[in-house]
Amino acid sequence: IDNILVEVSEKLSIIESCELAGVVVPRFCYHEILSVSGNCRMCVVEVDTIEKPVASCATEAKGGMDVYTNNAFVKKARENVVEFLLLNHPLDCPICDQAGECDLQDQVKAYGSSQARFFGLKKTKEDRLCNPFIKTIMTRCITCTRCVRFATEIAGVEYFGTLNRGKNTEIGSYSEDLFISEISANVVDLCPVGALTSAPYAFHGRPWELRSTEAIDTVDALGSPIYVDHKENVIYRILPRSTEELKSSIIADVSRFSYENTKHNRILRSSKKENGYHLISVKDKNLQKECVSFLKKQIEKGLSVIIDETIDVESLIYLNFLKKSESKLDLLVLNKSNVTSENIIINEQYSIKNYFDSLKTSCFLVGVNLRIENAVINSKLRFKYRTSDVKVITSGFNYDNNIPNRLLYLNLSDTLTSFEGLYEGLAQNYTKNKETMIIFGENFFNRM
Repeated sequence: IDNILVEVSEKLSIIESCELAGVVVPRFCYHEILSVSGNCRMCVVEVDTIEKPVASCATEAKGGMDVYTNNAFVKKARENVVEFLLLNHPLDCPICDQAGECDLQDQVKAYGSSQARFFGLKKTKEDRLCNPFIKTIMTRCITCTRCVRFATEIAGVEYFGTLNRGKNTEIGSYSEDLFISEISANVVDLCPVGALTSAPYAFHGRPWELRSTEAIDTVDALGSPIYVDHKENVIYRILPRSTEELKSSIIADVSRFSYENTKHNRILRSSKKENGYHLISVKDKNLQKECVSFLKKQIEKGLSVIIDETIDVESLIYLNFLKKSESKLDLLVLNKSNVTSENIIINEQYSIKNYFDSLKTSCFLVGVNLRIENAVINSKLRFKYRTSDVKVITSGFNYDNNIPNRLLYLNLSDTLTSFEGLYEGLAQNYTKNKETMIIFGENFFNRM
C-alpha cells in the first residue's frame, strides 16, 4: 500500500487493510457495523492489475497486490466523485445542524475541486416524518444507504429503501408508517450529511459551542460509554462513544434522550426541615456533616436497613462503606436470588461484548422481552444471528424481538425442569453446546 509492505489476514477488504496500515481512505457508504454496498465510490484506489479505479470497500486484498491511495489518478477520480455528489446538494451549511461535524464538508475540502462546473437547477426531494426523534431534510441526502442497511440489518425494521433509478434515486418508504424501533435515532450518527438529524437538538447549538464529557450510560445495564455534550449547566445531547471493548457505537433511544429529565423539576439548592415542617436553605458541606451525624445517632439507637436485589449499585457501595465504618448497622436483605451486600462483585474488566464474541451456537431467552428490556443487547444478538449460525430459542411469551426464533410453549415449572435435562431436545442442546447463552428476563424473576 503506497509502496509500504503490509501483511494482513485473508478475506480482508482493501479499505480494512489500509486502516491496519494507518492509511486514511475517505468513505461515505462504508461502515464497520454494516454490510458493504459500494455505491458512493469515494473510497476508490488504484490497483496495479486493474485499469480503472477500484472501490476499496468491495475489493478483497490479495497477496502481491500493489495499491495506491494518493496518486494523481486517485485524486482526480475522487474529485469527480465529489463533483457528482454536489450536483444536487443544497448550499445550506449555515443553517444545517450537521455543520461543523459533517463528513461531506470535511471531504469536499480535502478531496474536492476548487471549481464548480454545474450551473443548472438542483433536484429537490420530499421530506418524510420518520418519528419524533429524527428530523429529515432529504434534499441533502447523498444516497449512501447507511440508514437503509441499519434499519434492515441492525434494527430489524425494513422501513427505509431506495426508490426509482439513475438520477432520480432517493431514500424513502412506500408506506406512511413511522420508523418504530428502540434504537432508531442511531441513524442520526450514521448519516454522513445533514439529511437525518436529531429533532430535539435542532437549532439548539453548534458543535464548537458545546463541551463534550466522557461518561457512562446509567439507563441500561451495560454501562455503555457515551459523550455528554453540554453548554454551561445545560445538557443538549448524548452521543455514543467507541472504545476498544465496545466498538459498535449503538445506544438505545431511551438513553440518548434521557437528559430531558434533567431540565425540569430539578433541586437547585439543599434544604432541611426545621420544627418539623419549615424548609430552610443549607450549604452542601454543612448538610453532609449533619447527615453523617444524624445517621450515626440513628445507628446507635439500632437503625436497620432493608434492601432487595433491585437496589442500585451506588446505594449498595455506600451501604457497604457505612457497614464497614459502623459495625452496629443492621442490614436486612429480602433475598429472592441470593443477592446480599457482601456477595456483590464489581469487576472493572467486565464487558458483555466478551460473551457475545464467544457466542457461536445458541441463545436461550427465558421470559424476557429483550427488545424492550435492553435494545442494545437485542441488536447485538440480532447481529450475531445474521452473521453467524446462532440459534435463538424462546421460552414463554413470544415477544417480537425482530429475531427469528424457535418458540417453546413451556410454563415456569417446565422451564426450570428443562435445565435438569428432562427435555431431550433441550438437554442435547445444552450438553453439545457448552457456550450456550441463557438470558433471563424480569418477568421470569417476578414469577419466581
